[in-house]
Amino acid sequence: MFIGMKRIAFIFFAHFWAVSLFAQGEPVATTMVSSNLKIAYNGSIVYPGLRCGLEFPIRQTDLKAILKNNAWKNVSKKRYATLELGYYHHPSFHDNVFLLLGWQTRKQRPKGFFTEFASALGYSRTFLGGETYLVDNNTGNIGRVHQAGYNYAVLALGGGLGYAFRHKSALYLRTSLLTMFPSINIIYPRPTVDLGVVWQPKHFLTTRLKVVSKLKTRKP
Repeated sequence: MFIGMKRIAFIFFAHFWAVSLFAQGEPVATTMVSSNLKIAYNGSIVYPGLRCGLEFPIRQTDLKAILKNNAWKNVSKKRYATLELGYYHHPSFHDNVFLLLGWQTRKQRPKGFFTEFASALGYSRTFLGGETYLVDNNTGNIGRVHQAGYNYAVLALGGGLGYAFRHKSALYLRTSLLTMFPSINIIYPRPTVDLGVVWQPKHFLTTRLKVVSKLKTRKP
């Protein structure tokens, strides 16, 4: 399991490094900005939970385009590195705690509405519901197992929408699929729904943001 997690982490960081290299060929401005805090109700199907985390701003592309009626269209695409901690409770089955490291793209319109897509890799630990017992094959004795559960590698993919307010906060709704890889080589998908808020405090975990401005005109 540990080797599998190392391979997944290597693939994720290789992808992140490749995206960064691709961006180096474009002229950009840089500015220091605060990171975002987020917290959400996290439901796995109908089972309640909580999800919270951080969004670290990496890159912002501001696109201005001229439409056929000579009106301007302004779109801002923001990219974040994310760190999230989640939990949900499935009665009589298990409690699941998971930690995710991800990459998120958020496309925002001038009036505040946005769509987003997120991908992440991480680790999950489940704790079985009810009492668990184990039989010793050598002695035949039966003993109770405390904190019984399983370790998983996790791949998470999700998309959603929301609305950003002027005072640097936002509401969002996201659906995701947590794909868990147990040691018995069975793929275990879990759909989840997040309803939450994002807030950007002042001078909080500041990062260097790359800002690119692009102008797209109509062809004659």
